[in-house]
Amino acid sequence: MRITTLLAFVTSTTIALIHSLAMAFELYWRYSWLDIPMHIFGGVLFVLLWGVLIDVGLVTVTSLRKKRLAMLGGIVLVSWEVFGVILEQGFKENFLADTTMDILCGVVGIIIGYFIVRSLQITKL
Repeated sequence: MRITTLLAFVTSTTIALIHSLAMAFELYWRYSWLDIPMHIFGGVLFVLLWGVLIDVGLVTVTSLRKKRLAMLGGIVLVSWEVFGVILEQGFKENFLADTTMDILCGVVGIIIGYFIVRSLQITKL
C-alpha cells in the first residue's frame, strides 16, 4: 500500500467517524466551529484521493489535468454546499456567510492537501 492510499484511507475514515458522531449527537448545532475543520479535512482528502488516482495510473499529470483538478475541486465544493441545503431542507439564516466560509475552508484544505502530496513527493502533482 502506498503512502497516498494510506493517508487517504486514514483521512476518510477520520472524517466519516467525526461526521457520524457529529450528526448523531447534533454536534454541528452545538459547536458551530466544528464545520470549519471538517471542510478543511474534506479539501485535503480531495487532493489525497486525486494522488491515489495518479499513483495507480488512472490519471496522468499534465498542466491541463491540474486545471481540471482545480475545476473539479470547485464543483465538488459547490455541490457539497447544495447537498447541505437540500439536507437541511432550506437555507439557514446566515446562509451566505456560512457557505462562503465553508467554500473558503475547502479551498484551504485543497491547498494544504496539495502541499502534503508535493512535500512527501508522493506523486508529481
